[in-house]
Amino acid sequence: MINVLVVDNHTLVRQGIIRLLAVDDSINIVGEASNGFDALGKARDLKPDVVLTDIYMPGLDGLSLTGLLKNEMPEVQVVIVSASLTEEDIVEGVRSGARGFIPKNTDAANMIKQVKQAAAGGVALTEDVTAKPVTALAQKVERRNSGNSILYAPLSEREKDVLEFMAQGKSNKYTADALVVSVNTIRAHVRSLMQKLNVENRTQLAIYGLREGFGLHRAKPVVNSQSRSAAQAP
Repeated sequence: MINVLVVDNHTLVRQGIIRLLAVDDSINIVGEASNGFDALGKARDLKPDVVLTDIYMPGLDGLSLTGLLKNEMPEVQVVIVSASLTEEDIVEGVRSGARGFIPKNTDAANMIKQVKQAAAGGVALTEDVTAKPVTALAQKVERRNSGNSILYAPLSEREKDVLEFMAQGKSNKYTADALVVSVNTIRAHVRSLMQKLNVENRTQLAIYGLREGFGLHRAKPVVNSQSRSAAQAP
């Protein structure tokens, strides 16, 4: 069961999000709040797995709320849900520690998918968001150009495989199962990728991967447990 706190200063929007999520039995709405201060108090009491928050709210806005929550409760995954996600909003959200971004015009199926992905330790990114030219993030990464292509010489083939799954928003466990390795091995690859690509967190890593063409072409099928056992057999 995924416990979710919904934060939005518009009652109609807040209740609409709750109704969309309520169709999935694995999602439990533990509470709702109309502003950041109320949300912070409820998060402390309710200990949600995921907080869905708007950006622009009176008093404590969503970006400030995200930073406070990640500082005090790093295990809580915060996802920004907004009608207008500008490049600046996305950059500031990433810096604040947001685990993803969902436009308010997203349908129920996609919103549920993104919430589950964030709860599992992945990143919630819809096509509306990843299509944006997040130049402020990209400029932080040192890249060597050859014609119109980017060289990934510093990355090993396995790191490229891991970046593929990060760009899809997948969790460490999902990636480990897909690549038939341990979760600790994936964590080590993620740390190496963040260091090599000069990004600060997993969300930045996912956005960078998407901008550079990962997330589409290098995917490997997830193997089942029987196949995994066979692959690990001596």
